[in-house]
Amino acid sequence: MKRNTRNNLFYVACWIWCIISLLYSMSFPPSMGAIINQLNKVGDILVLVLLTIQILFFQIYEKKQLIIIMIVSSAIIVSAVKSSNYVLLSTWVFILACKNVDYEDAIRIPFILIAITLPIILIMYSAGLLNEITLYRSGLPRYALGFTHPNILGSRVLQLIMGFFFYRRERIRLKEIAIGIAAILFVWVVPNSKTPVICMSTFIALVIIREIVEAIYNNRQRYFSFILIGAAFILNVLSIIFSIMDVTQNKVLNIINKALSARFYYLHLDYTIYGITAFGQRLNVTGEGEPAVGFRRLYLDNAYMGVLLWYGIILYVLFSLFYLYVMYFYYKNNQHFIVIILFVYALYGFMEHGTYNLSYNYFMLLFSAAFYNKEIERIKVNTEVKARKIIIKIRSNTA
Repeated sequence: MKRNTRNNLFYVACWIWCIISLLYSMSFPPSMGAIINQLNKVGDILVLVLLTIQILFFQIYEKKQLIIIMIVSSAIIVSAVKSSNYVLLSTWVFILACKNVDYEDAIRIPFILIAITLPIILIMYSAGLLNEITLYRSGLPRYALGFTHPNILGSRVLQLIMGFFFYRRERIRLKEIAIGIAAILFVWVVPNSKTPVICMSTFIALVIIREIVEAIYNNRQRYFSFILIGAAFILNVLSIIFSIMDVTQNKVLNIINKALSARFYYLHLDYTIYGITAFGQRLNVTGEGEPAVGFRRLYLDNAYMGVLLWYGIILYVLFSLFYLYVMYFYYKNNQHFIVIILFVYALYGFMEHGTYNLSYNYFMLLFSAAFYNKEIERIKVNTEVKARKIIIKIRSNTA
């Protein structure tokens, strides 16, 4: 597909943002810290200016779209200012600026950049140009290999695998499955990052199930996708319920909580201390400022509770409904592989707050097609049962 030159500002902004985001996640020596921080600030301003120009001068909107954009943008801006957290606003601006960009082109830039830079970062680390950050869990080392945290290395591998499978979704073979399993083992052994391991394992399992369903049954992927939409809704609701209640008082739920590194225990503390507001608030949690209460460290490792506490109940409702609508949009257009990806990142949001952050989930750019209700190419569903050589080969035995 020939690119529309009217989208050039979007592509330039996307490249700048992706490069700076990757630089910011690398463990440069302290002497480079001030330079990287300054680049990040300048880059954020430049990207915002480019995307704003793209949105205002190079895109045409329907009256209904303009009204929705103005209402939602106003709510997001107010919440961003009140919370001093601009992640959701950044993601929203990218979604708006992606109006005339093909959805595959939109995610190709971050995918290619991660695919190119990940081995370069590992080489730089091996050459001693990047610092080693090693953490420990239950006595086992967790290596970052040039990133600022082992979990960031794990999330980059997750993004790489998801993008790799996305672009090969119509020709998945045992080779692709083997690559996915190798990535799972790498993340389990080296950064020992639980969330990417769980998400990649779930993703590979769902891909295999999808291929089996497609090979054996006639037009059943749609039911499979519909179940995933329901499961995403349940993950959202359970996140809020488990965070508001004290899961340590329930034996079964406490087992789940401990398996997830006491995430819901800390989320309950966040909720108890800060409560819920209409348009958000500033939170002092680990990674976003100093610990909020004495020597007690607070964490906010859940996307749904993160939106609810940081941005308020209004944006939480809008975000939740929008996420489910996007899944339904691709389900309606028979893009069942995209539904799987969105479900996996819904699962990611159950354990981390990065689901709505483009740095950790560049598939948020797919939301633009749904928001503008673009006419995307519908995948034709076979009317015959066909044996495929992807995962299994079915041989019919004749008597």
